[in-house]
Amino acid sequence: MAAHMRELCSGRIPQNAILSRARVDPVAVLGTPDHADQFYACPPNVPLFTTAEGLQSLAPGGAGMNVNGKRGRTAGDEAMIPVIAHIPNVADLRGRQLIFVGISYNGGSRSRPVVSVATGGQMPIPHEETGEEAHLLIGAQCWWERSAAQYGSTTNFYIAVPKVGDGAAPFMAANDRALCGIMVQQATGMDCAVLLGVPPF
Repeated sequence: MAAHMRELCSGRIPQNAILSRARVDPVAVLGTPDHADQFYACPPNVPLFTTAEGLQSLAPGGAGMNVNGKRGRTAGDEAMIPVIAHIPNVADLRGRQLIFVGISYNGGSRSRPVVSVATGGQMPIPHEETGEEAHLLIGAQCWWERSAAQYGSTTNFYIAVPKVGDGAAPFMAANDRALCGIMVQQATGMDCAVLLGVPPF
């Protein structure tokens, strides 16, 4: 395995993407105040996750929401679902279950935390399978795993990648709990194309 996983550059384009907005917010997702830069990194075309705590921040009475559960007139970024692209170590999760939200459509950072997230249509994402094994992802029940290699140039930045079968160390099945359903439709040694839609449960 290479020391770095190169960023997606296959040229495959999204098709019929249904977009919503989210904010990169590791504090809301993971519940602790201090996070390194990799927790705020969010390149395009990577899986995004939240937690029950992140969803709770959107509950009635939470930031930007009124008692009817509707967005208030003054609500801004705080009313967007909080997400992370960086997958921390299991110890840093402290028992939290990650919930798949969708695929990032554009990039975000600490200074620009608002991102577009695809929750429908077909999106390209990176994977770590070899060219000979990539086809096994197509139509299979995939697990999300933390990438074995650092993704891109951000120090200690690791993303979720799809894996087939039980995997060596899966942190969740793609359909365990999700706000968005996912199925791999195409896969090459460079990337895979996933179909996003309504969760099948």
